[in-house]
Amino acid sequence: MDVEIIEEPITSLADYASVPIAFEVLSVLDVAVADDDPRALVLTERALDAPYVNDLDSIEGEGPKQWSRAFDLLNWGLITARSNGRRVGGAVIAFKTESVDMLEGRDDLAVLWDIRVAREARGE
Repeated sequence: MDVEIIEEPITSLADYASVPIAFEVLSVLDVAVADDDPRALVLTERALDAPYVNDLDSIEGEGPKQWSRAFDLLNWGLITARSNGRRVGGAVIAFKTESVDMLEGRDDLAVLWDIRVAREARGE
């Protein structure tokens, strides 16, 4: 699949939201401290007995169309992935936004706020 990556204005969030964020969770990563180095972490994949669907857009008041109600999106970026002209994914990056705690009030940090890949483009 050929994919074109382009930057779009943040005002395109409604179109961006057309790619569902839902995904099936079949396994998780367990985190442990390495036996031989207390500064190192070991990740071990563990299959879930009861897989579930994680769909953040299904939470009332959440999702790209709602973000402007809670945040000033002036400094946010939107990157879109298209295949044959059709939107198949994208990402939103937040920076220079006082109300985003993860940015710690700093201008030299950015946060990957959201990432979406259409089911048919996931390579599953």
